[in-house]
Amino acid sequence: MNPNDSRPIKGRSLRLAKSLPLCLFTVALLASRSPAAENSHSATASNAYTFTPISLCASCSTLPIGITANGLISGLYFDAIGNLHAFVARNGNYLTVDVPGALF
Repeated sequence: MNPNDSRPIKGRSLRLAKSLPLCLFTVALLASRSPAAENSHSATASNAYTFTPISLCASCSTLPIGITANGLISGLYFDAIGNLHAFVARNGNYLTVDVPGALF
């Protein structure tokens, strides 16, 4: 097959391209139903979890990215006029982390 050929893909390559997403979905589905996945779910199902909303201001869009074992949350937020900022938070206290001169 010539890489500069602009004709549509035919035959085996086309069948592979069509079946690849289905294969990937099937593998993901089977992996999620594996005994290891079920055991890890049942181990955490007995733990009590608390959902805490994170919002830096009423008109902001907040996106938490990570959380450490000791509760430090890092993430991003868009302020009321659409500027992007980074933040870290712990125990309800937020600190905006902006890099001087950054274009975001």
